[in-house]
Amino acid sequence: MTKNIKILIIVLLSCLILILLLIYSTTNKQPKDKTEPVKQFVPDTTPATKPATQIPAFSKDPILFEKQVAAQPVITDLISILPYRGKYFTLDYSLHDFLFTLTLDSSNRRAGMEEFDYFLKQHNIENLSLFTNLVIR
Repeated sequence: MTKNIKILIIVLLSCLILILLLIYSTTNKQPKDKTEPVKQFVPDTTPATKPATQIPAFSKDPILFEKQVAAQPVITDLISILPYRGKYFTLDYSLHDFLFTLTLDSSNRRAGMEEFDYFLKQHNIENLSLFTNLVIR
């Protein structure tokens, strides 16, 4: 019986030591600052719109420049009917980016290009060289 009492005393002492260590470790910790710093509002200094100088550039080649200037009314008329959805292509224009986006049907790209060429000819546009800002997807 004395052996059991010794084991019990050792277990109780070890539990007491663990409890004291736990209490000591929690009381020594510094309290964390629960407040967060106030975030400062910093206004964005970039302009909200693009400057007028970012209008699509014309070609520096004088012959191509003349063609582009002559085609402006035709291009403007084309922009007025966009977005356009054909059977195998979609044509859209972004006023924000001055960008034409041609989206071709992935399974019929060739038919899409043929339909797009026909669409351009219907609107008095001879070839793609008049589009200085065309993205084909």
